[in-house]
Order: sequence, then structure tokens, then C-alpha cells
Amino acid sequence: MLAVLPFENLSGDPAQEYFSDGLSEETIVRLGQMSPGRMGVIARTSSMAYKQTHKPGAQIGLELGVDYVLEGSVRREADRVRITAQLIRVQDQIHLWAETYDRRLRGVLDTHSEIGATIAAQVRLKLILTRQQKEPRGRPFNWIPIRRKLTLLTQPSSFGFDRDFKGAEAAARRAIQLNENSLICISRMCFRILDNMTRHWQ
Repeated sequence: MLAVLPFENLSGDPAQEYFSDGLSEETIVRLGQMSPGRMGVIARTSSMAYKQTHKPGAQIGLELGVDYVLEGSVRREADRVRITAQLIRVQDQIHLWAETYDRRLRGVLDTHSEIGATIAAQVRLKLILTRQQKEPRGRPFNWIPIRRKLTLLTQPSSFGFDRDFKGAEAAARRAIQLNENSLICISRMCFRILDNMTRHWQ
């Protein structure tokens, strides 16, 4: 479970609160749209209750009962804006990820959409990689022949792929059995299966 805390307005202008609040809401929405079944996001009303609080992010995470907290800040000067974001694991208060975004402000909504989507995508990727590192990898295995066969999965079927399809698919399935979170194996196998099905439909 993840909580997106209100982005802090460091511009020194209370009139800019709408910008930081809008960015917080956009990020929550974007994260909620990404695999909601696997990564829950605390509702905006719950996280916004901590606006302008001086509590550490990790403490807020414990109070909300979440595993991760995303916090950030916004500084705006004339037509430029600097946005920072950082992902914290509540259990040990480790900073897993952080990024700074400098933009020339051409439109508030466009900036919210771009930065919110970018933050959400990077946070999701980091959480996926973190989960993969924690899960068992399975017994040691010789990946060389599997890698060779997996290269066939990216070859267009017009290059005589038929005779090798079953072997390549079996290799991908074997790789997934060893590490079911292998995104490369899964994506390549899906690509080839769909390509093979499409070719037979034509």
C-alpha cells in the first residue's frame, strides 16, 4: 500500500498552493490507474489530511498503515518550476528513489499531467524491482540456451519462425517457471504468441 503525501509548496507564496495540491492529486490518480489490483493507493482525502504537518513521512506512513510513502515539494519562480519527489519505505525509512524535475511552465494542467504521469511510472517500476529483489529466484539454472531460444521470440514470423516457435515458447515458459516475475520473458513470450495468432488469422 502506498500513500502520496501533499507536495509541499516552497515558493513562499500561499497563492501557489493550488499548484502543489493539483500535482498531488494528479499523481494519486495516475498511480491509482496503474495495476490497482496489485498496488493500492491511499485516497486523496486521507493523505491530504496531513497537509502542512511537521510529522516525518515514515511516521505518517505508520499512522496510515502503508508500506511506502511518496512525498515531494514544489518551487516556482516566474515561468519556471522545480519539483522534487522521493519514495520512502516505511519499515526502515530507507529512501528507495528520488528525482528532481525542472520545467518551464507553459500550462498548469499540462505540467501536472506530464510530471504526475512520469512520477507514477517511475515509482511503479521501482516498486516492481523492489518486490523482485525480495522474492526467491529459484535454483541455479543454465540460462544460455534459454536466452538463445528467447531471441527467436523477437523475430518476425515471416523469417521462417514456424519450425522454432514451439521450442522458443517452451523456453520462455521454462524461464517463467524459474522466475515468474521475469518481465522480459513474459513480454517476449506474449509478443510471439500474439504474433503467431495474428498470422494464422490472416
